[in-house]
Amino acid sequence: MVYDVKQIQELLDKYFEGETSLQEEQILKDYFLNTADIPAEWYSAKVMFTGFCSNKEVTSRTVIVRKKGMSLKRIAAAVAVVAILSVGAAMLIPEEKEIYCYVNGKPVTDYELALKHAERAFGIMEKEISKPVEGLEKIEESMDKSISYIKILNQIR
Repeated sequence: MVYDVKQIQELLDKYFEGETSLQEEQILKDYFLNTADIPAEWYSAKVMFTGFCSNKEVTSRTVIVRKKGMSLKRIAAAVAVVAILSVGAAMLIPEEKEIYCYVNGKPVTDYELALKHAERAFGIMEKEISKPVEGLEKIEESMDKSISYIKILNQIR
């Protein structure tokens, strides 16, 4: 059967307006089933009309559906970017120096300076500690004298 392109266009317009009869829709179905060379703008209509039939002669185009998500190449690229940024950040961050002590609330990272401060602090502590020891020695001497007096008093009695 020979179809008039103008007639098919009019029928398609009526169909999409919802004004076609069952007979007119059958004409469209027959047209799309039996015509191999159709205008590109009618391809979606062909898929629609031939998709509703069960005729095995109808061929369809394969549509490739991509999975959502990242491909292996994108994942590898993302890992590489993260690795490069991590190494770069590690190189930019200054090394933390070892803190040996704190003087007046400030950290001392120089070993020699920390040693000098420690020696000075131990010298001060030694002086302070030795004072009570001298006092204890005096107390011990007086206790020894007291004990001696007590012994003498006991002997006199």
